[in-house]
Amino acid sequence: MFEHKDPDYLKFIVSIALALVVLVVTAVIFDRKRLFSAKKSVFVISGPKSSGKTSLFELLTKKELPVLTVTSVEPNKGVLNLGSQIGSYEVIDFPGNEKLKSLYLYPFLKQNSTSLKGLIYMIDASQFSSEYCTEVATDLIKLYEITESVPNGVDFQLFCNKSDLFTSKKWTTIKTLLETEITQICKRQVLNLSQISSSDDQSDDTAGSLLATTFGDGKFLFERLDGNTEFAQGNVHKKSIEMVSNWLHEKAVN
Repeated sequence: MFEHKDPDYLKFIVSIALALVVLVVTAVIFDRKRLFSAKKSVFVISGPKSSGKTSLFELLTKKELPVLTVTSVEPNKGVLNLGSQIGSYEVIDFPGNEKLKSLYLYPFLKQNSTSLKGLIYMIDASQFSSEYCTEVATDLIKLYEITESVPNGVDFQLFCNKSDLFTSKKWTTIKTLLETEITQICKRQVLNLSQISSSDDQSDDTAGSLLATTFGDGKFLFERLDGNTEFAQGNVHKKSIEMVSNWLHEKAVN
């Protein structure tokens, strides 16, 4: 008589668990590849954390503000309907965390710069301190280093959110402060590069030359970028986004 052996349930469960892990990892990789390969024209929303990006995204794609917003940990993708005569476009809201930008935003821009209809960069005008200015300026330099590398660049709208609040700076002031800060950052980068090149007996000014044409009389100017950068103001939380809507329609038809 043969001895009856119970099946090894532990091995069975482990096999199922491994199969599920493989499926999840495959799905994540596939989703990231799909995200980084835009098949049609797309608008991008970016900016620092808590600047109103997700609220704008929800207002544009769902026509209503979210009841509650939380810090995004992955991009939000939706459809932007600009009317029957213009059609629909994809819009992607990217997280403001720097590590998540490196994971999602920068790779997407590098692979899809020619497919971008435009980029909306959200700024909280009520929180525009010197530290905030440095954060925004540093972020814009990273973005421009990507978008200005393609012919004619990419058009930006720098939207100054909460501009109606008493503590908010005017968009003209923000523009001047950013141009000054970007100038200082770029000059420091060129100086550091020169010091490194001299010590290594090498000559490499690639990092400083990318935005070199945007300097007039030794100062960075938004007007000299290949892509057009416009400043706008409003308050997303009060649904005051007329300047955003007008800009989106303009970029969609051009």
